[in-house]
Amino acid sequence: MICPKCGNTINEDDFCTKCDMKVSFYNKIKNTSKSLYNEGLQKAKVRDLTGAIDFLKRSLIYDKKNIEARNLLGLIYFEIGEVVRALEQWIISKNFKSEDNIAQDYIDEVQNNQHKLDKLNTAIKKYNQSLRHIEQNSLDLAIIQLKKIISLNPNFVKAYCLLTLLYIKEEEFEKGKKTILKVLSIDKNNYTALKYLEILNQDQDSTKDFEENILLGEQKTEKKKRKTKERNAFSDNLSYMYQIGYILVGLIIGALLVIFLVMPHRVNSQNETIDRLENERDSIERETENRISDLEDQLNELTSQVDEKNQELESYYENDAYFEAVEQLQIAVELYLDNNTTEAANKMVNIEENALGTTTSHNIYNYIKEEIYLEAARNYYNSGYANYQRNNFEESIEVLSNVEDFDYEDRYTGDALYFIARSYQQLGQDQEAINIFDRVIEEYSGTTRASNAQFYKNQIVD
Repeated sequence: MICPKCGNTINEDDFCTKCDMKVSFYNKIKNTSKSLYNEGLQKAKVRDLTGAIDFLKRSLIYDKKNIEARNLLGLIYFEIGEVVRALEQWIISKNFKSEDNIAQDYIDEVQNNQHKLDKLNTAIKKYNQSLRHIEQNSLDLAIIQLKKIISLNPNFVKAYCLLTLLYIKEEEFEKGKKTILKVLSIDKNNYTALKYLEILNQDQDSTKDFEENILLGEQKTEKKKRKTKERNAFSDNLSYMYQIGYILVGLIIGALLVIFLVMPHRVNSQNETIDRLENERDSIERETENRISDLEDQLNELTSQVDEKNQELESYYENDAYFEAVEQLQIAVELYLDNNTTEAANKMVNIEENALGTTTSHNIYNYIKEEIYLEAARNYYNSGYANYQRNNFEESIEVLSNVEDFDYEDRYTGDALYFIARSYQQLGQDQEAINIFDRVIEEYSGTTRASNAQFYKNQIVD
């Protein structure tokens, strides 16, 4: 008989003389890992992703080379929007088994879809930015960012949970319920989501029936409800008994491992690298959890500041200009969230900035302006230049004239003015062309555009 660990022949006592392995114990460890994997698989099939993650992690503790468990854990991480963790599991799986491993297909599917990968990377960056907004007490900006994140990564459970927490703090309970129920449709036993839903139901009992419809299915009669509760109680007790059994098995196997499997042999360099990466990952997870806990504490402190913000807003309630500006800003924010950058910029440019005063709305105005103005300027320039190349000179003038309104860093204005002047020249409107050429020559002296403007101006004058 061959030792399953090192390949050496084992003796009659079922013991490997080369690696000191008791083969029966080794097989028990493998079987325990497979059993935990099967439990995790069943949890995943009924969308209990939190429970599935727990079983799969325990499976990998017993056998870190359980490829099926590691690949499934990666799929579940991907399903809840944790793309980095998913790739990490698949890469580790690929290192353990380089041939005939579906993990490579998963990795290729993510990496080969550059558009989707860019969206996921953007979502991660914006999530970190929303955390910074929360640290700075800019809850409105954090909510905008989290909505944008969800549009980029619709299954990002952490983003949904954080957005729900902000809705609770802002006392927007209906929005909070709608958001957290989306989490439970992805992962029906997510602890954080269930905790937030309990808080929301304490505020308004009217959501109780709706919650039961989402989590348990529609119940048409009182009799069916009682049967469902009895089945759930039985299932919970059975799950509890399974857990106790697994713990006892784990303790027994752990004791046997200590007695028989502690070996002085050096592990190979690949396993050392993988162990180090797993330790670093665990450290990062702990730091992230601590940071989120700190942020939640800070959010609790923000409640006391609500009255002060309300007093600040009350001073603007009788100001028609303020209401008009806020209304237009809300429309611009909605357009921005729908990725209609140019339309949002057109709406923003007509907002009376001074009417917003020093309120949170003004902070949102500045934030959206920085996000979209330069992109709008670039879009107008590209569109206007395309019209110029197609000899649509009147359309080119009309479109390029918008560039200067949004180009606050002066990246595109010089080129836009130059092609406006050239369009006027092509239309035979020489005086208008000269006026614009003079601006380019004066404001962008020393540049190629200024030299070209002087050349074409001389053609008109001569």
